[in-house]
Amino acid sequence: MKKKTIKKPKFLLMFLIAFAILMIIGMSAVVYYLGRQMDKIVEKKKEGFTSYLDMAEQCLEDLDRADEESYAICFNELERAMCFLRGEGVYVSAYIGDQKIIDTNDVSPVMIILELTQSPEESGQEDDPNGENASSLLQPFYYFLADSSLLDPLNEYENGKYSLEKIAKKTMGLQYDKLADHFFDADSYEYQYESIYIDRNTHRFYPGVIKVVKNDQAGNWVKEAVATVDCSPKEKKGLMLVNSSEFALQYHSLMDFFYDRAELSEDDVTEEYLKTKENGKEYVLRYSRVFRNSMTEALPVTFWILVGGTVFLALFLSFVIALILYHRKKVIWEVFEYQKKTTEAMAHDLKTPLATISAYAERLEDKISAGTPDAEGTEGDWSMNVASRTKAVEDASRIRASVNDMNAMLEGILEFSKSDVSDRVVKKEPVYLLELVEAGVSRCKVIFEKKGIDVEIKGENVCLTTDRSLLSQTIDNLITNCSRYAEENSVVEVVLSPKMLTISNQTSGPIANVEELKKPFVKGDKARGQNGTGLGLAIADNNLRMLGYMLKLSSENNTFTAAVLFGKA
Repeated sequence: MKKKTIKKPKFLLMFLIAFAILMIIGMSAVVYYLGRQMDKIVEKKKEGFTSYLDMAEQCLEDLDRADEESYAICFNELERAMCFLRGEGVYVSAYIGDQKIIDTNDVSPVMIILELTQSPEESGQEDDPNGENASSLLQPFYYFLADSSLLDPLNEYENGKYSLEKIAKKTMGLQYDKLADHFFDADSYEYQYESIYIDRNTHRFYPGVIKVVKNDQAGNWVKEAVATVDCSPKEKKGLMLVNSSEFALQYHSLMDFFYDRAELSEDDVTEEYLKTKENGKEYVLRYSRVFRNSMTEALPVTFWILVGGTVFLALFLSFVIALILYHRKKVIWEVFEYQKKTTEAMAHDLKTPLATISAYAERLEDKISAGTPDAEGTEGDWSMNVASRTKAVEDASRIRASVNDMNAMLEGILEFSKSDVSDRVVKKEPVYLLELVEAGVSRCKVIFEKKGIDVEIKGENVCLTTDRSLLSQTIDNLITNCSRYAEENSVVEVVLSPKMLTISNQTSGPIANVEELKKPFVKGDKARGQNGTGLGLAIADNNLRMLGYMLKLSSENNTFTAAVLFGKA
């Protein structure tokens, strides 16, 4: 199991990590929900769009079969179908065979349907100069807005207070957004014609007086108009005035004119709706994809409420989670720091009396060997036989040796305490691995020669960019470990490569749970009673983790191997 390093907790880092995770989860949920809503919107638009395509196709067929008298009415029906298709925000072009008849750019998405409520005689209207009465003048029934600039007086009225463009974008832009109904009901308006001017030849209409009606908080249209604006054209020649009292008016909303009406062309065509009749004639409708709006355009209020809510909730939960984790880890860190500082303090404090004991033991050993009394002593105090004196010298030597062992252990504890600090600064520089290995072997040369151990170094001279001090201490510890625990008259093998450094030595038997040797004060069973603190491999493991390397231990066929992997642990 990989050893966990206790690091000083950082609240900001915890907060950012928690925020990132929560945002990923939250935004995934938002995108999934909005995606489902967009699918429903597209399906709804496709249903209407398909019905309008069928209508246009039937109009093409009727137009192709129409005689000279009914051609104008059939063409007007086709214009109506194209008006509905343009109202869907797509480009459609209609063909009979290879001949293009009309496309959605040829008509306005704003349409009115005129139905006479009185005869010309009842209304008191005279025949027109051509001798045609109003009934004939109002044929065909579908008329399309001639020019959007005719609505400028409405958009400029009271500095744009009732601007059709502004209100249309807000109202029509929220037509699929359920949440928008709760925020914008009070700002909804309807535009009603008091009068219009029509051109019977082009089937276009020109707005006259427009009444603006506001929607109240309850969703009911108020009876009195909030504004009445005259948008009548300056040039009225050839136009016929029709008052609202003379007809029942239905219309494809003025607002449709301003809602997402980017000009499209044949270059945007992606699909064809093709029908072949029995006579071999083809009726073709080419069109762009059905729905081009993004989430922010189709569901603007829902999108920003969900996104804003997700961000706010993620910030709040991240703060709470980070606060809890920070205090928990801070307690652990403080305990760790207290333990480390206590260990270092005890080690430093013990070094002074140990040094004193060692000095007295050495002094006592020298005096016994020389046979000289203290200043306060007498000759008789040292009149012991040779055997007794030798025994005393041996005891004094053991005292000094034990003190040295304890001092070495304290030094090891201090080194381990330093190596277990996760925020130690690592200074990187080019380091040649062979140089550090040869230096480590040289330091243990006397021990190797005494035990008859040969050291073989193989491989290439690898150059690493790392901390020389930490890596040197690590290699020294591994080689020292070999000098202490390798079998006499054996071979220690060191292999260097760009990927790893391995150091192997023979042991008197297999070692169980070799990974346990990385823990402080743990030594192999065969090594009990030998010199060593059991901290060498623990320090090496800590150092390598700080360098971003990994120490892997193994024991097989009475061969112990320590491998330093030059990669992330």
